[in-house]
Amino acid sequence: KEYRRQRQMCIRDRDPTEVAVPSEAPSEGETTPPVTGTQEIPLVAVSLIPVLEEETDENGTTIFRYQYQTITAILPDAPDASEKITSTMEERGKEAAGSVEEILNWARQDYTGDSSWVPYSCQVAFVPARVDATTVSFSGAVWSFSGGVHPNCTRISCSFDAASGDVLTLSDIPVSYTHLTL
Repeated sequence: KEYRRQRQMCIRDRDPTEVAVPSEAPSEGETTPPVTGTQEIPLVAVSLIPVLEEETDENGTTIFRYQYQTITAILPDAPDASEKITSTMEERGKEAAGSVEEILNWARQDYTGDSSWVPYSCQVAFVPARVDATTVSFSGAVWSFSGGVHPNCTRISCSFDAASGDVLTLSDIPVSYTHLTL
């Protein structure tokens, strides 16, 4: 139900980040080596605008709900990549919601008009999983309910190169292990 709330999410990181690059780890009693340089991290933002479409009967009872998002990638240093990511995510959302018409038709057929009716629904929701200077990744889920005890869920994900907007495979995604400890 959390996804049903209207919200907009924007992730931004523009401040210069200082990066220390020590040649070796400090020994006990020593301090961390001084900062050796700065790195500008470009602005990367993702806007997720929720949309709700409903079909009702003549009395205003909801028989079907379709919830999805309009997703906009904002990369000022790479406008072509922004457009490519935005259009690809629009296509992915449409692909993920491929059964919307079918579920809507089932709702129209199955609706009896009684007060215990639970609307059939389809919800496609994405969240940014990684948004940085190299990679923009989304994790998502498609929830559909067409009667029964529980909805069905399918998980989906998609990652992009932040410079070109090209879709990445898992092996293409740059990974830094410097933040991990053993």
